Amino acid sequence: FDRHLTATKASDVEIDPGAPTPEADAALRVLPGVTATSYWTQVGAFFLDEDGAFDPDLAGMIALTTDGRYLDQDRVAVRAGRLLDRDRPDEVMLNQYLAEGIEERTGKQIRIGTQLDLGLAPISEEGAPAGEAPTQVQRVKVVGIMALPEDVVGSELDQVPKMFVSPALQPEGGYEAHPEYLGYAWHGLQVDGGEAAVD
Repeated sequence: FDRHLTATKASDVEIDPGAPTPEADAALRVLPGVTATSYWTQVGAFFLDEDGAFDPDLAGMIALTTDGRYLDQDRVAVRAGRLLDRDRPDEVMLNQYLAEGIEERTGKQIRIGTQLDLGLAPISEEGAPAGEAPTQVQRVKVVGIMALPEDVVGSELDQVPKMFVSPALQPEGGYEAHPEYLGYAWHGLQVDGGEAAVD
């Protein structure tokens, strides 16, 4: 277990400051004892059905992107395929709970749609955007099946279908210009003294 934490550059503590903002990131980086921080954030990306509408059957998953977490820090374990390329907007990874649920394998091409006003748009009973067309459609390739750190050491509550979207897939102008694409974020912090130093 200790070897796993070292190999993945595991965080010592995890904090949810809300939406990922430059101000929140800067504030966490100057906390006493913090040596590194990165985050993953929910992103408004959903599977599309054959008609190009949001697929309600797959609305329960969490789509996430990153500023480096799961790539550099808290690195994902690759169960099949390879790690996505952070510079390619057409690459995604799925965790095993999502891959098994939809019987997807590496190499499969799928279509996803993104939605503005994440958290504010009308949501159907299944959890998909209701009555809205995707603001952006992207054909992506499943390049890997991953095990996130919480999939490895978490409880059954953490066994949620998840899709890891390349950080390169962004709206025109980037997320700084369009933060409404993003939801909550979880920052992983590394501190002097490691986990033992966390109160």
